[in-house]
Amino acid sequence: MKTYAIAAGVALALATLSAPALADELLVTGAADKSGSSISLALDLVSDGKTRGFDFVIPVTTKGAKVDTTQCFANLHKSFQGACKFNGTEITGIAFAWDNVTLPAGVHSLGTITIKGGMLEKKGSGYAVQFNSADAGGASIQSTVRADLAVESPRAFDSLNAEK
Repeated sequence: MKTYAIAAGVALALATLSAPALADELLVTGAADKSGSSISLALDLVSDGKTRGFDFVIPVTTKGAKVDTTQCFANLHKSFQGACKFNGTEITGIAFAWDNVTLPAGVHSLGTITIKGGMLEKKGSGYAVQFNSADAGGASIQSTVRADLAVESPRAFDSLNAEK
């Protein structure tokens, strides 16, 4: 599973590098384990070189899901501080630089999140992930999300078929 998730992440990163970053983009790449009971999400940020802070919200569909956010910002840029928390229905993350430092332009690995017994909430043909970023002056930067969730077991996606 880890090999598949890493390969998917590398492919997504290479596709992102082939186009110039005109905005910030949160990349959410995930894969289910062989049992289908947990999903590992890799989080990456594509920065336009002006990012001083960002936040995201990832809704989780199943009540009672177990979410591990301890590695959410394990790879966060050394000039930034951040925190992630699961409140029972959504994962919230925020990171920023205290000093007047911005993320260099390019792809930055943030960390990973593991979800057991739940799934990301669907919205239309995508996922209901929210992402915002700001520059050193606090002005909003155009921000987008790209989520690519590949699974090895269809059981991990049972909750996607249930309407709220």
